[in-house]
Amino acid sequence: LEQNSPMQVDIIDVHGSVVKSITQEMIPKGIWEQQADLTALTSGIYWLRVQTNTVVQTYRVVKQ
Repeated sequence: LEQNSPMQVDIIDVHGSVVKSITQEMIPKGIWEQQADLTALTSGIYWLRVQTNTVVQTYRVVKQ
């Protein structure tokens, strides 16, 4: 992050439903790491959506 920002991270299934949500209040600028337990999810394709005040990024995730 280039500046301190609130952040929301969601795991979304292929139907567009949020299956896991990780909400952080305020994240300090710099590199951010977060671990999430995805063992309850079935195998398949998911999307990881990361939102801050200024950016929304989406990444494809394949769970085997």
